[in-house]
Amino acid sequence: MTDASGLIVTDFLQSLPHGTECLDRYLSEDVEYWNVPLEPLHGRAAAKAFLAPFVNAPPGALKRMQILHSAYSSNCVFNERIETWSAGDVSVDLPVMGIFELRDKHIVSWRDYFDLATIKPVLDAITSR
Repeated sequence: MTDASGLIVTDFLQSLPHGTECLDRYLSEDVEYWNVPLEPLHGRAAAKAFLAPFVNAPPGALKRMQILHSAYSSNCVFNERIETWSAGDVSVDLPVMGIFELRDKHIVSWRDYFDLATIKPVLDAITSR
């Protein structure tokens, strides 16, 4: 893969704060989505169902993706980013390390590594609505 893979991942991440509809364009039907330390999810529908309450939540909990660094190796894209999440009066900048594997211009594996304690205040605010 080339820089084109990086552009696909960057476009995907920049689209995600606008809603889960972008998952249909970027994720393969059989994607593995794993938010480490949570359990992995299998399939686009499972990823969409998991993300919808957070991404599609009015007025939207995921506000921004700031990509700090990206690197490419074979069919993988590695990126370091800061995700800005908010719910009500609670806002968090979450450092994330993501690894994306691509096949035929679609993401077939997406793993994000982050500290669950950092995002917990926003998760609590979302689930208390």
